[in-house]
Amino acid sequence: FAPKPIRAYFPALVNVALRLQRRWDVAATERRQIDLSSDLKRYTVDIIAGLAFGQDVNTLEAGDNVIQQHLDFILPGIARRSLSIMPYWRYFKLPRDHQLERSSAALRTEVYALIAQARARMQADPALHEKPSNLLEAMLAAADQPGSGVDNDMVAGNVTTMLLAGEDTTANTIAWLLYLLRSNPLTMQKAVAEVKQLAPDSASFKLEQMDALVYLDAAVQEAMRLKPVGPFMPLEAITEELGDLLLQVVLDSQIGQDEGRFDLIGVIEGITAKMIHRHPHVFGEEQAHTASDVLTHWERAKQAEKQRASLLDGIPIELPALAKAARLSKKAARVGYDFPHRAMLFDKLREELAELSVELGEVPEIAASVDMAPVSDEEIDDPQRKARVESELGDVLFVVANIARRWGINPEEALRSSNRKFADRFRAIERGLASAGKTFETATLHEMEALYQAYKRKMKSE
Repeated sequence: FAPKPIRAYFPALVNVALRLQRRWDVAATERRQIDLSSDLKRYTVDIIAGLAFGQDVNTLEAGDNVIQQHLDFILPGIARRSLSIMPYWRYFKLPRDHQLERSSAALRTEVYALIAQARARMQADPALHEKPSNLLEAMLAAADQPGSGVDNDMVAGNVTTMLLAGEDTTANTIAWLLYLLRSNPLTMQKAVAEVKQLAPDSASFKLEQMDALVYLDAAVQEAMRLKPVGPFMPLEAITEELGDLLLQVVLDSQIGQDEGRFDLIGVIEGITAKMIHRHPHVFGEEQAHTASDVLTHWERAKQAEKQRASLLDGIPIELPALAKAARLSKKAARVGYDFPHRAMLFDKLREELAELSVELGEVPEIAASVDMAPVSDEEIDDPQRKARVESELGDVLFVVANIARRWGINPEEALRSSNRKFADRFRAIERGLASAGKTFETATLHEMEALYQAYKRKMKSE
C-alpha cells in the first residue's frame, strides 16, 4: 500500500479534521468543556476507518460506532491485565473479565465482517487486486498471492492492530503532543506561526503543505520519542528519551542566553531553589510526620512562590466539572479543611438532597417502577427558582465527587463506566425488540424494562 492511495485519501482526511475543528469551535462558542481524550479517539477512529477500510463512520458527528464501543472495554481491560500481579483470570473471572471476553469476541466478529465486505468488493471489481483502494484491500490482495502464507486470521490480526493503534495509541499521542505544546508556550508560538504562514486555510490544506511544516513535525517526533506510541509499556526504558529532553533543555537555555533572557545555570539554580523552598521539613526547621504534612508544606510554598491569592488558584479551567470538584476539595483537604471521617459525607449528601427537594417543591415519594401511567414533566418557568434548583443540584454533585475522592475513585471514570453500562443495556432492549419483531412505538414500557432487567441479571451472573 504505497503513498499514492494515501495521497488520494488525503482530502477525506482533511474533511475529518475539519469536523473535529467544527466540534471544538462549537464548544468554544458555547463556552463548553471538551473531553479531549474522547474527541481524539473519535477523530482517530474516523481516520483509520477511512484510510484502512474505506468507510466513513463519522463518529465525530454521528456518535460512537459498534467497533469503538467494544474498544472502550478492550483497551482498559488489557491495561489492567498487563499491570496485574498475577494472571487471576486464568483461575476465576470477575464481571469485567467476562465483559472483556464478550467485547473481544464482538470485535472479532466486526473485523471478519469488514474482511468479508472487502472481499465482496474485490470480487465485484477484480481491478482492486492490482490497485487496492485501502489498506485492507491491499492486505487481502497480498494474501491471495501464491505462496504468501497469509490467511484471513493473519489479516484479521493486522486489522485489529490498526484499530487498537487508532483508538488508543494515536489518540493518546496527539493528546500528549498538545499537552507538551501547551506546557511550552515558546514552542507553541513557533508551531502556530509556522502553520499560519505555510497553511493558513485549513479547508484547502494540501499534503505538500503538511510536508513543509518542519518545526511542527520536529515537535511531533520529539513528543513520540519522549512518550513512545505504545498503549501499555509499564517497563519502558526512557533513558534515551530523557537524554533527548535534556538536550532540548540545553538548547532552549542556549537560545535564552543568546537572547539575553536566561541561561542554563539560572534554570538549574531556579529548580534547586524551588525544591528547597517546597521541602522545609527536609531543608528547614518545619516538621512533617505524614504525607499530608508534606503536601501542606508544598501547597503553602507554591502559593507564596506563585503569589496566588488562593490555594485553589492554578486548577485548570478546562477540567470536567466532576474532576474539578474533586480537585478543589482535595486542595482544601491538604490544609485540613475536610470532614474528619469520610462517612460524614453521606449525611451531607442527605442534607443536600433535602435542600434540593425543598427547591423543587413537593416531590412525592414514589417507588421506582414501571407500574403507572407516564406523567408529563413540568418545566420550571421562574428563572430565579430554576437558578436555585441548579445551585442545589450542583451541591449534590459536589458532595458525590467528594465521596468519590475520599474512597479513591475517579468520578469521571465512574460516570463514564455507568454511561457505557446504560448504553450496553439499552442496546439489549433494541436487540430484544428487533428479535421479537417489535419497535419502540409498538412495545410497552413493561416489555422494555423486562428486557433491560433480563440483560442486567445476565451480566451480573457471568
